[in-house]
Amino acid sequence: MGQLDGCQATRQVLVISSHAVLAKAIEAAVRAVAMVSVMTVRDTGRASPRGAGPEVKPDLIILTDLSSKADPALTRQLVRALEGLQRVPVLVICEQPAPPRLRDSQVHYATFPFDPHALRERVERILCNEHDGGRGEANAGAGRARPRVLIVEDERIVAETLETTLDALGYQVVGSHPLAEQAVQAVHVDRPDLVLIDTHLKGPMDGIEAARLIQAKSDVPVVYLSAHTDADTLKRAMLTAPYGYILKPFEERELHSTVEIALQRARAERQARESERWMRALVESAADGVIATNAEGRVVLMNPVAEALTGLPQHASIGRPLGEVFHVQGTGSGGDPSRGPEGSGGGIVTVKSGDGSELLVDYTVSSMRDRDGAVQGQVLALRDVTERIQAQAVLRRQAEALAVRNEELAAFAHTVAHDIKDPLNVVYGYASLLISDWGGLSDTLIREGLRTIAEFSHRTANIVDELMLLATVLDAVVLPEPLSMPEIIAQAEARLTDMQQRTRASIRLACDTWPLALGYAPWIEEVWVNYLSNAMKYGGSPPVLELGAERVGTNVRFWVRDNGPGIKAEDQKQLFVPFTRLHQVRVTGQGLGLSIVSRIVSRLGGEVGVDSEPGAGSTFYFTLPACKGTATAQT
Repeated sequence: MGQLDGCQATRQVLVISSHAVLAKAIEAAVRAVAMVSVMTVRDTGRASPRGAGPEVKPDLIILTDLSSKADPALTRQLVRALEGLQRVPVLVICEQPAPPRLRDSQVHYATFPFDPHALRERVERILCNEHDGGRGEANAGAGRARPRVLIVEDERIVAETLETTLDALGYQVVGSHPLAEQAVQAVHVDRPDLVLIDTHLKGPMDGIEAARLIQAKSDVPVVYLSAHTDADTLKRAMLTAPYGYILKPFEERELHSTVEIALQRARAERQARESERWMRALVESAADGVIATNAEGRVVLMNPVAEALTGLPQHASIGRPLGEVFHVQGTGSGGDPSRGPEGSGGGIVTVKSGDGSELLVDYTVSSMRDRDGAVQGQVLALRDVTERIQAQAVLRRQAEALAVRNEELAAFAHTVAHDIKDPLNVVYGYASLLISDWGGLSDTLIREGLRTIAEFSHRTANIVDELMLLATVLDAVVLPEPLSMPEIIAQAEARLTDMQQRTRASIRLACDTWPLALGYAPWIEEVWVNYLSNAMKYGGSPPVLELGAERVGTNVRFWVRDNGPGIKAEDQKQLFVPFTRLHQVRVTGQGLGLSIVSRIVSRLGGEVGVDSEPGAGSTFYFTLPACKGTATAQT
């Protein structure tokens, strides 16, 4: 199951924490490690926990220290206080990792909050490293060598923090240098997988110049770490095509994601270059097709490869016009070489092969001239590139799809990190207050705290529901069918009854009959719910909503008009961008609703948009393919 498969049978892990909930979380994560048993001791004072230790000597002690700064001295004092455990490795979970100079071979650090999967891997590495005498880091997880990172930073505290953070994230720091000249030399000695370098370094050479020299002599990716965002620095940095640019002070999440993306991009580029070199070698080793013509454009020579491309043997081609042998169907990016000397050059053309199929042929044509410059004929070099062009098209489509997915992933992470974290922090804060001071709080304050917890829990659940719906929209396969829009609108209004009563919103239908459109009813209901709820939130006081539809060409345009203050033109551009948030009057949305609307309508073959002017209200609309004919649905 993990790295402990090759270690001794059962390992003992002792968890010491003054935080009961945190201790349970650590215990749950560590218990998932194969062949590990967990013991938990409540540390209530940190002064002297003598006698608190287990009867069985543990193989690892996990401590929690959530003070403002981890204190290795206290850690070692606590370890010594546990009699007979001086040589047991210790993993301290703290909010700020200790500088490397304060660490030793016994004490390890992990940052809080932690990822359970990362914590399990860290525990496995420590236990296996202890078991095999220090070889565990090299042997643990065969084929999963830790990426090697070289740090170039002249601020000692920043460099030490970087080294500790990277180590905790699972990277191997192969060196840390304050001078650019040292970094250029170290790249060839230490052979890192990535260089993390400050743009402004002390000395005759700055980080940008060092990065240029490094990339000129190696394919090691460079990520900049800088406190400078001025135009000159950014311009010089961008000229070196960096793999990332992190602003100080950095955050662990940003550092981790930037380094991972840079390493993945470097691996992909190396693979691409290797594939390109391999393909080039294969192509260059293969003979091209060759056809030679005379001054009249008639074939005088063909080689076997050209025979295979054209489907005609040489003896049947000699003396015939080139156009009868080399059947060009489309000129593509090149001219038609069969038209004579004016076709000199090259390009890609579509030709008809001997079996009647069409091929994409990359050709170059050169004119043969006599001493006076008169054209005596042409030589064509031909290469079948059908598969290459098709593969490039597939790769281009895949790259575009991957880019979209990456944007969605980044947006998803942003939403989880911000929009979900904020209400959870409120819930956590009120819950902690109620737990710690229940007896000292009045009934009014207790009810208010519970109400707030319920409200923000419901808000978080709504965000999760929207994210799940968005994931469904991205991946689900649905079959569009005719929609009864009056029924869908009625269902959407029913879901918003409480909001309508609270906002005193009035809704009027501008259509007695609704044009029939093709779509998927559950998704379109979500579109109406989002449009209507937004109009109730941001409309007038009270909101007055008007709903309607009209046939526009082969589509049906549905709309919701409100009497609100309107939206500025610059804000309109951001409305349907995934996961953005507009700070408007009274209520701030979660930034997911209109993103979901855009995804749904796009998946169903339509478009979304808004018409609005400040002070004149807003009209949000979406289109769907119309059903054939003039069918309508009654209100």
